[in-house]
Amino acid sequence: MSISDSKATAADLAAQAGFADQSHMGRALKRATGFAPAALNRKIATEEAFWCYRLLGDRF
Repeated sequence: MSISDSKATAADLAAQAGFADQSHMGRALKRATGFAPAALNRKIATEEAFWCYRLLGDRF
């Protein structure tokens, strides 16, 4: 599976992005954004202030 595959799991994404595991990726994402992956995805989907993340096209 590729990172852009909508059926890829979080563990798949983490492995392909070079993280040791899913938790490692989640901690790095929270450190970079201030939000856990699920919270960030909710905000991207529902809050206008997160419009710039929609440009990336990928979710975490």
